Amino acid sequence: TKIATDKSKIDFEKIQNENADLRHRLQAAESKCDRALDEFENAQSAKRALETKFSEERRSLEEIASEAESAQSELRLKLKIVENKNSEKEAALANALERMVSLEGQVLCLQREIKDRESD
Repeated sequence: TKIATDKSKIDFEKIQNENADLRHRLQAAESKCDRALDEFENAQSAKRALETKFSEERRSLEEIASEAESAQSELRLKLKIVENKNSEKEAALANALERMVSLEGQVLCLQREIKDRESD
């Protein structure tokens, strides 16, 4: 019986040691899980921050694009106005040139008439 009791004590101590070892391993695994969970939560937080920043930047770019389109439309309108004014100026210049040529012709005719009268 003493051998059985000693064996039982040894078995009990062995079980206690194994139990303690398992507790340490369990605590280490729990600690590792906690760290992994913290890292995951940090990654989730970083992901949300990046998504928010991306969304803000996209809205900003959309606003810039809209402003650029408005400015482009305004510039096209101004260009058409300038082109119309240039066309009007070209037409006025062409008319002025025609009138000048006509007046030069009239001056030449009058000069000939004057010479003709002076000759007579």
